[in-house]
Amino acid sequence: MRLVFVLGCVAALATGCETTGTRGQFPAASTIKPSSVVSIRLTAYRKSSRHGAAMRFAAIRELRRLRMRCANEKRIKFALLHVYRAPTFTGEASAPTSGTWSERVLFPGCKAPPLNFLLVANPGTKIRLTILPPGTTGASVQLQVGTQAALRIQLSKANLGPARCPASQVIGTRIVSKDPVNRVYREIWTVRACEQIVRFRVRYSPALGGKTAITVSRAR
Repeated sequence: MRLVFVLGCVAALATGCETTGTRGQFPAASTIKPSSVVSIRLTAYRKSSRHGAAMRFAAIRELRRLRMRCANEKRIKFALLHVYRAPTFTGEASAPTSGTWSERVLFPGCKAPPLNFLLVANPGTKIRLTILPPGTTGASVQLQVGTQAALRIQLSKANLGPARCPASQVIGTRIVSKDPVNRVYREIWTVRACEQIVRFRVRYSPALGGKTAITVSRAR
């Protein structure tokens, strides 16, 4: 059985829509140019020891949640994925005082999947870090939220939903095919539910009104 969701632009992250018309697009798009002053300052912050230590701590904790270990967990690489809300900096502050972006953490030489995180900065508060599904998904954060909602429904149909398996988790994502011309993208999402490994086919395609359709079905 297939389940189809259609997502438009929602204010789940209070960041507004991208200029392309919706944040619910695939692939996710950045909003700042790499050569801009904001990008340069964000890069400097991301290279700071403070940020590196926070990301390393979060990545190791996520590894444990995924029940994984790496031989050399000090070897970590960081990559900036997408900027959803351009960061702003107040005065000479090294950390952004507002902005929303996602980062990926890699463990070279380890079988662990890439780990993904969403970072949100708001005035007067610490930068908030949220765990995203691991792997190489190219979906925007909004589409990832919609995909997980669709997965929960499919799992419930298989008697593996939150009521029976409250600790179920996405343990991997990967892109299967891309069709940029027709804007159709296919991925495989892997879930652990009640100690069972379940894989789902996920298809992102255009829908009316500039929205994106998410089609989820069980992979056999």
